[in-house]
Amino acid sequence: MGTNLPIVASYDLSWNIEGHQLVVGSFGRSMFAYDLEPLVPRTTVASRDRRKSRAPAIRVFPVPTSGDVQITYEEIPSRVAELRVYDASGKMLQRRAIDPKGKQTDVNLSLLPRGTYILSLNWLGGGISQQVIRL
Repeated sequence: MGTNLPIVASYDLSWNIEGHQLVVGSFGRSMFAYDLEPLVPRTTVASRDRRKSRAPAIRVFPVPTSGDVQITYEEIPSRVAELRVYDASGKMLQRRAIDPKGKQTDVNLSLLPRGTYILSLNWLGGGISQQVIRL
């Protein structure tokens, strides 16, 4: 894996479950996809991680906001989960792990310019997003 690829700094890493690929975004705005089959055959991936599950409901408050946003959510059907904040152009601005068994997390948008942002809860096998306006 990676013998035919350039050495570049990357800023985003994601698992494409359907294609069984590791997808990497570079600082040069390039994207690379690595086939995971030679390393981790599909048969070794737990079936519960591959199945599509119902997305948990989320609630974002307050919207619009001047800074702090509270996100409440149902239990996430995965062992790992993260919160991502994107700007209107799709650029990821923040990323951090959250407790999938937890029911609430907070994010502070006060240091970001006024505008529209997307808060995205992501987990193995799914994700859900909510738009928020920063005043």
